[in-house]
Amino acid sequence: MTAALLLTALLSATPAVSPTDVRPTVAIMYFDYDGPDASLAVLKKGFAQILITDLSAIETLRFVERARLQDVLDEQKLGLSAKMDKSTVVRIGKLLGARYIVTGGYFDLSGALRVDARTIDVETGEIRGVGATGTAGEFMELEEKLAAGLAKVLVAQADPKAVVPTAITTNRNARGLAKKAKIKSIVSYSKALDAKDRKDTETAKKELQVAVAAEPELGLAANELKALMR
Repeated sequence: MTAALLLTALLSATPAVSPTDVRPTVAIMYFDYDGPDASLAVLKKGFAQILITDLSAIETLRFVERARLQDVLDEQKLGLSAKMDKSTVVRIGKLLGARYIVTGGYFDLSGALRVDARTIDVETGEIRGVGATGTAGEFMELEEKLAAGLAKVLVAQADPKAVVPTAITTNRNARGLAKKAKIKSIVSYSKALDAKDRKDTETAKKELQVAVAAEPELGLAANELKALMR
């Protein structure tokens, strides 16, 4: 990558924050999926957005917007299915201005869905892990378990004396996170985000309509749909 391109990526990717905002920044990458179920493979973008929304309840940390992550991945020509080693993940994290990076993967086995996540401290190289097990049919409950675990790890990494806010497990519907959302709605929401990234607005609208019809309380999908309908 040339110096000019690197400078362009840094200027476009680094979050615009107040000079007085000294909170550590966290970037949540797309998780890898190793399995045969195409409906689970497409969850990557929706899963990332849900985690970002959930963990943003931690006011002592900043979180990189998913759209900004996508811009950098496009700039670096790293597709959704690209497998990234630690050095690539750290490089992407630095382009995003992140102190901490969350990466991981999920797989299904005998009807269960397992998600494993890792947090990487870009400055020290420290890695911490957390995982959760559930089912695809109870996806939001599984995500909530993982978010709670990640919250503890990230807060402890940033400040060992800090306390994880109770907001991480409360007011989920108010934050657009329908606790009982059906997997069908999450899959459609994920497809919509991918279509939106590809500038395919009509497909994004159709998938969002499916997502909202399947789960009216999934505020993330409803808000995306309202924005596209303007």
